[in-house]
Amino acid sequence: MRPDFLSVRVIDKSDAIEALLEPLALTYPSADPSTPHPIDLPHTSRLYKTLLQGGHFSHTSHAITRSPSFSPSAFASAFINIVGEETTVALARGDGAFVVAEFLERVTEEGSEGEKKTVKGWFNGGVRRGLQNGEGKGRKVLLEKVAKLA
Repeated sequence: MRPDFLSVRVIDKSDAIEALLEPLALTYPSADPSTPHPIDLPHTSRLYKTLLQGGHFSHTSHAITRSPSFSPSAFASAFINIVGEETTVALARGDGAFVVAEFLERVTEEGSEGEKKTVKGWFNGGVRRGLQNGEGKGRKVLLEKVAKLA
């Protein structure tokens, strides 16, 4: 018989996910230049991208090595509810294009039909045209992910 401390348990990570997403839900861009929005910090941006991917990119296998104990689709679902439309679109227009692109990828691949419909509505014609006319890192990747929502 296995001791209790060795048994596999499913741990509710919803509080941790919420705590991670609340800073991202702050108004973007930050009104105070001395306090940048988390997405404007490269290490933080990479953290959110990794969480949405569900693991780290392996340069050896050229693929994401997924963590068996974390659900990126649960993180993306919480992203919808906590970060919301206004901030997500603002992030997409700014320095958060790569993170929003990964968010869109996760919703497209693993989201419910309702989540897909909701997020697709966020990136309607006007927002999409604005992104097409914009500049910045990740814009091309972001537009590819937006197109997959359609």
